[in-house]
Amino acid sequence: MKKTVVALAVLAASGASMAQVTLYGLVDAGFKAEKIDNGTTSLTVNKIDSGLINGSRWGVKGTEDLGGGLKAIFNMENGFNIDDGTQGQGRLFGRAAWVGISGDFGAIKAGRISTPYYDLDGQTDAVWDGALSPLQYVGRSNNGSPGGIGPNFTARQNNQVKYESPKFMGDFTAAISYSLGENTAANTATTPKIDAGSTVSFNVAYISGPLNVSLAYQEEKITDALKGANVTRLNASYDFGIAKVMFAYGKSGNVGALGLTGASTAAQVAAVDGADSSDWQLGVDYPVNSALTLSASYAGAEDNKQLINGQTRDGLGLGARYALSKRTFVYGGYEYDTRKASGTKDITHDIFALGVQHRF
Repeated sequence: MKKTVVALAVLAASGASMAQVTLYGLVDAGFKAEKIDNGTTSLTVNKIDSGLINGSRWGVKGTEDLGGGLKAIFNMENGFNIDDGTQGQGRLFGRAAWVGISGDFGAIKAGRISTPYYDLDGQTDAVWDGALSPLQYVGRSNNGSPGGIGPNFTARQNNQVKYESPKFMGDFTAAISYSLGENTAANTATTPKIDAGSTVSFNVAYISGPLNVSLAYQEEKITDALKGANVTRLNASYDFGIAKVMFAYGKSGNVGALGLTGASTAAQVAAVDGADSSDWQLGVDYPVNSALTLSASYAGAEDNKQLINGQTRDGLGLGARYALSKRTFVYGGYEYDTRKASGTKDITHDIFALGVQHRF
């Protein structure tokens, strides 16, 4: 629950206006036992980890009524690791740092912002889109987790301009963003620089009663001549009351493009082009009562032969969440996944976790 801690009357020469500033955040920490077995060696790590369900954070956001239906808006959000107190994204406001204007037309924002693709990335990922979700470890088009396949897109973009629409045609919404590359050095086919490229991202969603359907796309340019890393995601869910069923499908193109640097060779650049992957997830949330919710997810993924000999992956996640109050809950569960590729031994990975989250 977000709590307003400061409400200041800002006096201007033309009159009085009200600016409202809110401090908010969440802390999420738990015990995690994680094991990886590559068929030859096995490694188990027991640790206290931060953000097993949601990344720990604190932020400040605010609005000011400008009159005529317009508002000035801003948000600065810091991510941190509750287990050791370090920065989550390596910067003061790594999760968000933007300012904008909103009104009947929607909202326009500028700064470091989550992309429209990322806004919908885990919308229908069961087991709360966290460390117990198998899609986090088998998928390439989702944001990924440490120890997993890893993300194939940048979730929060610098130098971004983003437009978010109001509802239109009844229950539709949409968003689009463009992140300037701000090229400062030569950017050629043989020396691509991902930080010199631009990014375009958009989404469209339909939410009406128990039905939720959305589509999102993002492409990150490497060079003007080479198509960059791109991701597409289709989400769908339906709440039957007794249970909520969720489905997600993702497609990732030019996998590995984000790993290219200015030192990449022409051969490395060529190898990225056409290396594609697809993934999917089917899940269900079952509310036992007002406090206890059970969740289950099964996910699968497949790379084409150009990428890691056509590796396939699948996994299962089971979790339970118990609300202690409106702002605090405890959770626990188990996740198991397997990776298979031609000519190599299977790799298995599993996690057991128990944690607590508090929001303020």
